[in-house]
Parts: sequence; C-alpha cells; structure tokens
Amino acid sequence: MYHRDSIRDDLPLSHIDRALAEDGTLVWLDVQGPTEGDFELLASEFDLHPLAIDDLRKGFQRPKVDQYDGSLLIVLFDVQTPPAGKPLILQELDIFVGQNYVITVHEAPVPAIESLRQRWQRQPSLCGSNPLGFLIYHLADELVDQYFPVADALESRIEDVEERLFGGFDRRLLREVFALRRDLIQLRRVLGPERDVFNLLLRRDDGIVDDETRPYFADVMDLVLRLMDTVDTMRELAAAALEAYLSLQSNQLNEVMKRMAALTVTLMVPTLVAGVYGMNFATMPELGWTFGYPYALLLMFIGATAAVLYFRRKDWL
Repeated sequence: MYHRDSIRDDLPLSHIDRALAEDGTLVWLDVQGPTEGDFELLASEFDLHPLAIDDLRKGFQRPKVDQYDGSLLIVLFDVQTPPAGKPLILQELDIFVGQNYVITVHEAPVPAIESLRQRWQRQPSLCGSNPLGFLIYHLADELVDQYFPVADALESRIEDVEERLFGGFDRRLLREVFALRRDLIQLRRVLGPERDVFNLLLRRDDGIVDDETRPYFADVMDLVLRLMDTVDTMRELAAAALEAYLSLQSNQLNEVMKRMAALTVTLMVPTLVAGVYGMNFATMPELGWTFGYPYALLLMFIGATAAVLYFRRKDWL
C-alpha cells in the first residue's frame, strides 16, 4: 500500500477494502499462481467484471487492453532467455488497473515485478505525483527492458550459426536454425500487439496516462518499436542462414554426384577392356599372344589414368 510517500507491505487481505476507501492511497496486489479462491477474492474485493475473471481463468491471452466498468485490463508478457536448447520462456502477465489499485496476476515469478517492488521500497517517491500512472509505466518499462537481453541472446545464436555454417556441414544446424526462427516468431508475436497496447494507452484520457506520464509511455513504446526492428532484422538473417544452409547442402550433393560420376566412368574403362577380353572367342587375335595379358593390363591402366586426369582437369575429382 502506498500512501503519502510511504510504503507498507504487510497489509492484510481483509483490510484491502479499508485501504481503498482512503484518499490518496494506492494498493498493489500481486497474485502468483492464482487459485479459485484468489479469483473469488479478486471478484469480491475489487468488484472485477466476470469476463475479466474468466480471462484470468482461461489464460493464453494476447497482449491487449480491455475496458470494463471501473477497471482496465492490460495484458503484457514477461520474456526470459531459455536454457540452451530450450524454447523461449513466455509468461502472460495480467494487470488490472482501477481508480486506486493495481493487480498483477501471473503463474510463475516475474523478475520485473520483484525488481520494481524492491526499487519502490527503497525509494517511496518513485511514482511521483501520479502513482497509478507511474506504477504502470515502471512495470511496463521493467518488462520491456528484460526483452533486450533476450534479443541479444538470439543475436548471438544467429552469429554462432553463421560462423558454423561455413566451417563445415553440420546436420544439427538445420534444427538450430528452425528453433531460432521459432523463438523470433514468438517474440515478434508479443512485440506487435504490445506496440498496439502502448499506442492505445497513449491515446486514452482516463488518468493513467496524463501530461506528466505521457512522455514516459512514449519512451516505452519507442523501445518496443526498436525491438521490433531488431527482431525483424534477425528474422531476415535467420531466413538467409536457412537459405545458405540449403544451398550448401545442395552444392555438397552436387559435388558428391560429380565425384561418383567421375569414379564410375574411371572404373568403366578397365571394366570395358576386361569385358572385351573376357569373351573367350577362339578367333580373338590376342588370345594366343604371349604379351596379351600385360597388354590388357596396360590398356586398363592407361584408360583409367586418362579418365582420372580428365576429371581432375575438370575439377570433378
């Protein structure tokens, strides 16, 4: 509970209605891993709309802003860098905003919330003259700031793929490129709607975004736009890496086929000579010749050598 530049973090849940009745008070309730009892508490204490509670129960919402009677639902996402070989970690964060309260609902711990809570406790005046608007701003800013390390990690993965791409043919690269593209698409699906969320908040006139907080929300939107440009560039690089991989694979296949064709032709020459002299016709002139056998071997050797020299000159061997 924030009241007159002071923070209290031991407010009993049963006293929430009393705190909300005080002038100049802002209550922030953070619910992690909500249960059915938590949903009932939110509905009764804050008089949230049934459709909003239903969204909480279902989850899997996209970033959006929904207006209800007396409250606003803002859906954003927490994005974290995954362990090696794992998909991107995305977590929905539902933010209910009322006249003097903010409710954040999420399944797992959100580093941005813990970071903001500690900052606000150390600096109670952090939210200035518009505590409600600045709290939403700082929360959004913390979330978006954590997108940048994720983008940096994806960029490092792209650079690693590009370096390995021309270092030698590796079948694992194809799986890594597809995993990289999947993570980039997921991040882009978050950033696109969140851009619309902040754009909508900037155009609203309901006390959350006023003349003082508007530049701050515009700055967050600018960060999202920068991230979108970065992600789009990385998607193009990932697509280029995939095309390069397929081209290298095709070229390698062509090289293998060339070598196999050259080897086949080279072996065909002595096989042809051996086949001719292996027919055993009685009238063949060389059958009774003393040097017939060395002659046949020499003919095979000369023919195979000529084929090898020819294909080496053509760079097939």
